[in-house]
Amino acid sequence: MKYKRVTLTDIDGYVRDKFFDLTDDGGSSNRTIDLHRVMFEQTTAKQKRYLLMYYRDNMTMDEIADACCVAKSTVSRTIARGRDRIIKGLRDDELRRLIQKL
Repeated sequence: MKYKRVTLTDIDGYVRDKFFDLTDDGGSSNRTIDLHRVMFEQTTAKQKRYLLMYYRDNMTMDEIADACCVAKSTVSRTIARGRDRIIKGLRDDELRRLIQKL
């Protein structure tokens, strides 16, 4: 059985497309609930803010940097650390469910 290698780009695309879309199954897919739980339990306030601005509001890193009066590299590092915390915070069964459809 061949396994697909899941990359950060795959996770990033899934988060961008599905993380804030609660309409796919009446408002509460297990994968979306898992991601929301981990985001709000595992990330810092700054990471949450930047992740929400980036994924939900579709702002660029430059726009976030301007809005928050920080360097673009700060935004990039904060988002990357937030994504890492989300991935590390998922339990094995949650991560398996998340990547099943990728």
